[in-house]
Amino acid sequence: MSSGDDDDEQQSIIKVAGQAEEQSHSRGGGKERRSDASQKSASTASDDNGEAQYLDAYLRKSEDPDLMLTKIWQQLRQANHIIIIALLFLIGVVSFSVRIFSVLRYESVIHEYDPWFNFRSTKFLHANGVYEFWNWFDNMAWYPLGRNVGGTVYPGIMFTAAFQKWVLDFLSFPVDIRNICVFTAPVFSVL
Repeated sequence: MSSGDDDDEQQSIIKVAGQAEEQSHSRGGGKERRSDASQKSASTASDDNGEAQYLDAYLRKSEDPDLMLTKIWQQLRQANHIIIIALLFLIGVVSFSVRIFSVLRYESVIHEYDPWFNFRSTKFLHANGVYEFWNWFDNMAWYPLGRNVGGTVYPGIMFTAAFQKWVLDFLSFPVDIRNICVFTAPVFSVL
C-alpha cells in the first residue's frame, strides 16, 4: 500500500470516530445543564465510547478480504463445530487403537498380577453376587495371609465388568467374562 492509501484510511477512521463523538455529545443536548463533575464523567464516557468505535472501525478496515489467511480463518470459524467433532472422533480412534494394540499383537490375554486379581474378583462377583463379594475373604491373594477383598478394593472395575456381563446375559449374548475384562479398557478409553 502507498502512503496515500494509509492517509485515506486514517482520515476515514478519524471521521468515523468524530461522528461517534458528536452523536454521544448530542444525546444530552436538550436536557438541563449538568454540574461540572457530571459533565466530566459524561465526557470521559463519551471518549471511551468514541475510542471503542474508533478501534472497531480500525479493526474492520484492517481486515483485507483478499488475504488468503483471512478467508481461511473465517471459514474455520464457521465450521468450528464440525472440526471439533472430527477431532474428538480422531482422538477416540487413536485412544482405542493404543489400548487394543496388545490384544491384536498377543491375542486376548490378561497380563500382569493386578488385572488377574481384578478378573478373579469380577468372576467371583458375577458368580456369587454383591453381598458375597463384600464379605469375600480371598486366601489366594497375599498368600499365606489372605485378603479381605470387600473392604480393601476399589470395586469400580469389577462392578463395571460384572454389570456389562449381566446386561449381555440378559440380552442373550454369550460373551466370556474374560473378554469383557479385556475389552473394557479400550472401550472406556474412547469415552
